[in-house]
This record gives sequence, C-alpha cells and structure tokens, in this order.
Amino acid sequence: MIEKLQSNPTSQVYVVDDDVHMREAVLGMLRSLNISARASKLPLAFLENVPPGPGCIVLDVRMPGINGLDFQDELVVMQCS
Repeated sequence: MIEKLQSNPTSQVYVVDDDVHMREAVLGMLRSLNISARASKLPLAFLENVPPGPGCIVLDVRMPGINGLDFQDELVVMQCS
C-alpha cells in the first residue's frame, strides 16, 4: 500500500483529528515516507469540502461534533467511501 501511495502523485492521505499533537505526528510520519498528506482538525468542515480524487482518510474516532463512525457513515451517504 505504501508503494502505491508513493508512486501515485494524485493519491492523497487525509488526517482528520482534533488533537493537534496526534494530527502533526501522523502527518510527519506520512511525509517522512514521501506520502502526500493533508490534515483537518474539524471533521464537519472536511465533510463540507470533501476533495475529489483518490485518497485515504486516517480518522480519529472521538471528535467534537461527530464521531468517527458517524463520519464514515456520512462519507458512505456521499458515495465517497
């Protein structure tokens, strides 16, 4: 999986986590592997602007406003899963 993400410049990993330290740690780890990654601290804001194209989401389960499981359900409804 890592090789596919590294070899495909259009693939993106999105880190959605309200904890700044965890978010930055995961971003740092992904970038150290030359994986393109972006972060969002607000899950509802991410859902309002789901980026087009292929990608993967690293998602916190406990977040304010919506939990990770409901977030995933919302992505399915939006046909983004």
